[in-house]
Amino acid sequence: MTKSRFEKISDFFNSHERLFFLLRIIYNYLPLAVMVSYPALLIYLFVSGNKADFIKALVVPAVTFAAATLFRAVINSQRPYEKLGIKPLIQKNTVGKSFPSRHSASVFIIAMAFLHTNVYLGAAMFAVGFLIILSRVLAGVHYEKDVLAGLCFSVLLGIFGFYII
Repeated sequence: MTKSRFEKISDFFNSHERLFFLLRIIYNYLPLAVMVSYPALLIYLFVSGNKADFIKALVVPAVTFAAATLFRAVINSQRPYEKLGIKPLIQKNTVGKSFPSRHSASVFIIAMAFLHTNVYLGAAMFAVGFLIILSRVLAGVHYEKDVLAGLCFSVLLGIFGFYII
């Protein structure tokens, strides 16, 4: 992302009010939908009596979230609005901690948990994840590398945690 590229994106959304509204809805509410669906998955796995899958669905995302949080604190890279001197489309005041995107890591490890339980729900959650990471980049709060690193980090840990162990 460059400053001129973001300014073009910003101009586009500022001149298309309905699309800007849609971007804000995706940015703000899809992560909440994921946050609500994940406990629902855990409850389903617990009630269904599948203890091994319940434990995996609890532990693998927790470890991934903790690892992503620690990794980004150590790296502490600047966000686009800090480095480029831009005003993000959606207000964000966090300083640093941009790489990897924790939203991206979270949604994709949860998607991996859903995928392990049900392919169709997993695919739907991956689609939601792609909308979330797209909104983070378009809003100017993450670089493409931030969200892609979160995605790759979670998919790799998800493959290891859900399918290899």
